[in-house]
Amino acid sequence: MIFPVNVFKKTLNTRKLMASDKTSIIVQAFIIGNVLLYIVLHHIFTVILGLSTVWVIIVQVVLFIAVGVIIFRFCIFHEDEKVQEYRNSNSDSFAKFMYVRKEGTHELTTLNRKVSVFEYVNGLALVVLCFRVGSNDDTVATATKKLLQKIFKVAASYGLIIRTFVIPERIETSKEYKRHVKKMNRVSDKRLATNLKKITTQVVQTSREKCHTEVLYLMLNSQSAFQVEEFESALRAIFSLIDGSQSCFRDVSVLDLQELLEFFRQFYTVDAIDLALMKAIDVSEDVNALYNKVVDVYRFHATDGTEYHMSGDDQFFSVKERKM
Repeated sequence: MIFPVNVFKKTLNTRKLMASDKTSIIVQAFIIGNVLLYIVLHHIFTVILGLSTVWVIIVQVVLFIAVGVIIFRFCIFHEDEKVQEYRNSNSDSFAKFMYVRKEGTHELTTLNRKVSVFEYVNGLALVVLCFRVGSNDDTVATATKKLLQKIFKVAASYGLIIRTFVIPERIETSKEYKRHVKKMNRVSDKRLATNLKKITTQVVQTSREKCHTEVLYLMLNSQSAFQVEEFESALRAIFSLIDGSQSCFRDVSVLDLQELLEFFRQFYTVDAIDLALMKAIDVSEDVNALYNKVVDVYRFHATDGTEYHMSGDDQFFSVKERKM
């Protein structure tokens, strides 16, 4: 939609003061306040109390520093906003796009396993189990099928929503690879360590290109907020089945926050979030909200030549989509 120039000017005139204008006014008011404060203090200390001007200067400097620091931190520099921005920059912004609350992570201990239970923004709980495949044959495959059927029955008996994901395994995320890296880092011979790193890099590259091993992810979601406490009982039953059954899984683990975000990235094939685009969308929404206060649409002209007219004085068009 193209807004007329006069509407744009009118909108600019109705905007609040810009940050630079605010800063200028605050600084000027602070300077004027200091001058008036000096006059008042000088009258109090020299005329009323009979003290020297040195005391006026000392009190003036103390008040100048105390009040000036507060004004600079919270009115000019906006320290609280900067701190929040810094915290957000250190955190993985990808979490909010998955509607996962990073501060809502709960840790449970079930059968000597640490389990991370995550919380969506709507209060529902989430747990993701990772099954890594090992050696297999017909007998083990049959036992694995029965194990998974029992796990599904247990999860369903607790009213949990079950989702399964099968993703190609990345060897660098496995415990075996991490154990190998730790041993490799303890090698004292620099020449041997360098060659081992080259070999490891080549193995990882070859694995990415030719390995067809897959990882099974089992996602358990609660249907209501009060089901969070039932996760511990459900997980205890599931881990009891895993420990007491034969299967082709060489390792079964529960994803922590970092592993969960990595799983989302791999599943949705997202390498990074374009924060610049997200900022542009936010700005676009702000501009839309700003123009909506001063603009009413009475006729809408479509690209195919169709014209849509108002059918009543109190009606208006609401455009929900925008091209970025």
